[in-house]
Amino acid sequence: WKLKRGVARAGSRMSLDSERFEVSLMGLRFVGSASVRSRTVRGKGGDATISNIEVPDYRLEDPDNRAADVVGQGLSIEATWPGFSLVHAQRPSSLTVALPETELRDLRVLNGLFPSQVPLSLTSGTGVVAARLDIRDGGAATGDLRFDADDATLTTRGTIHQADLEVRATLADGNLEERRFDVSGTTVRVSELRDPQLNEEQKKKLEPWYCELGVERGDIAFRKPVALDGEFAVSMYDVRPVIGLLRGIGKPPKWLFAVPNIKDINGIFALELDAGRTAVDDIAISGKGLEVLGWMHLQNKRGNGRVFVKYKGLAAGLGLADGKSSIHLANPRSWFERQPAAPPAARIGRQSSAFPARTC
Repeated sequence: WKLKRGVARAGSRMSLDSERFEVSLMGLRFVGSASVRSRTVRGKGGDATISNIEVPDYRLEDPDNRAADVVGQGLSIEATWPGFSLVHAQRPSSLTVALPETELRDLRVLNGLFPSQVPLSLTSGTGVVAARLDIRDGGAATGDLRFDADDATLTTRGTIHQADLEVRATLADGNLEERRFDVSGTTVRVSELRDPQLNEEQKKKLEPWYCELGVERGDIAFRKPVALDGEFAVSMYDVRPVIGLLRGIGKPPKWLFAVPNIKDINGIFALELDAGRTAVDDIAISGKGLEVLGWMHLQNKRGNGRVFVKYKGLAAGLGLADGKSSIHLANPRSWFERQPAAPPAARIGRQSSAFPARTC
């Protein structure tokens, strides 16, 4: 080192190899051997020290889940300090963390992210995740995250499925302390969804189902479980999941059970998801002859909502008040339009504790 009052000067260099290196990020700990190479260069703003840390093989440890089995190769960290001091601790002015493709040997480690009211669990399968995170001048973090899993086995409401999963996340305006990011522009795709218990003849009659979600605007807090607040666009192969949900609201009209399997479904909705509560607002779903409008809230295991559903010349209004359902067949659209957007007793605020108000 070339030092002046404990501060590295241009021309300084440092090399270090460690058999055990640990770095913590957003509650996760990366452990492995590492090589650290630092150099100090002269720039327009003065001397700056750049450190490159390479971790060829590492293990990802989750303090909340000791059973997590995640290993990877090639973790890379680059940090820059203006006026790097060996005497006083200081944060780098810029930090880049690059996580190359890392294998998730057991997808069940992700189940802790799902709120308890979400009827979904991953039961088997492997996946691959990769990410990059950039922090500049102590400001908000930005980056991206990719996740892929083929032939994942998942269970929804007691039914077993297999599917391919894909996430392409854009991370912006990140607050690492709160583990919160703006994920607008993110896409989530479920494809090749199928029932593994069907025989080959049955599989030929049912084409694999798919669904794609696009985040028009959204924030996510990466905690356990995750918290999510955003506006989404959805497209799906057919109407089966929508009709299935509507049939579960009390005693729906008999014609709802005779609706054919409509293909090419599209829609939009707003979603707030947090521990123990779900709010789906501004629902607008359409398909060939189909229209679904409404909102649904679930909090403390009690449901509230208003839905208008129409298929060609048939229509109905479906109500849910503290778990008690009602059906409205006389002028259902007029009934729906007279309903409040979200009664105060059922409202889940769009500004929850998970997403504190931002100031500009």
